[in-house]
Amino acid sequence: MKEEFHLGDNRIILVGTGHVFQESVDLARSTILQVCPDHVAVELDYQRMVALQSKSREKPSFRDMLKMGVRIAILASILSYFQSKVGEETGVFPGAEMLEAMKAAEEVGAHIELIDQNMTVTLNRLISSMSLFNILKIMFYMLFPSKINIDSIDEDMVENMTQELRHLSPSAYRVLLEERDRIMAHNILDLSGTIVVVVGAGHVKGIKTHLIESYKNNHMEES
Repeated sequence: MKEEFHLGDNRIILVGTGHVFQESVDLARSTILQVCPDHVAVELDYQRMVALQSKSREKPSFRDMLKMGVRIAILASILSYFQSKVGEETGVFPGAEMLEAMKAAEEVGAHIELIDQNMTVTLNRLISSMSLFNILKIMFYMLFPSKINIDSIDEDMVENMTQELRHLSPSAYRVLLEERDRIMAHNILDLSGTIVVVVGAGHVKGIKTHLIESYKNNHMEES
């Protein structure tokens, strides 16, 4: 899925992806090669970028993750397991579209921008905002067979999944989506020119809303 709009002189193209879908890898690459933007903004922080660029792409051991705290280690392990299982079905490793977007950015001479919050901060926020009951609910949900149609990704599927997360755990929805949408939109507003933004499809609606609202508010203050 893709959204394009202008904020003043800036042209922004939001590319919404599924992290384990080949069509997302192809869409990210083709969009960047076609547009030749000034900036390619990706849903990554520095540590995740380094991990993706590692040739081995080895996952950190549970012992390594324990250094961040027991609850974070458990939650991170579950999230990693879930993405890996879906990735096995689609044949695409998690984050492949981000790696492809960075490669395409280098090919067209675009600046690569890391716009997401540090994942350790996100996990800490998630853990501190959730009760043990909510954590167990999410574990139960994620460890059951996925209802996702793994052949494609569209707006209806994204809306259903985000609303399901909101219903399942409002606090997780706030930390994983709403807070990060706001942070990524803020970082995008610091850029100028033509900007291709490659993010998970669930972030497209929120980021677009924050970008437009922030632009209007800033424009009103300057008037």
